[in-house]
Amino acid sequence: VAYQPAAGVKGFNKWDPLFARLTKAGQSVELPRALRGRLSAESHKRNKKAGDTKTWAISRAGADTCRLWRLL
Repeated sequence: VAYQPAAGVKGFNKWDPLFARLTKAGQSVELPRALRGRLSAESHKRNKKAGDTKTWAISRAGADTCRLWRLL
């Protein structure tokens, strides 16, 4: 298991490992729907940093799952 510093360490975000797994456009990961709101906020924040290009999207995938997509 790789070491991950605790949240609160300057420059570290708890979502970084998840977003780092999606390296190519079109890749996605399916997650529990309970995380949708938090992931949506994080993806909007990352899209804002990227400027006009929308890199991340999140949508419902089923009754109790959601999917995080890398667009670019």
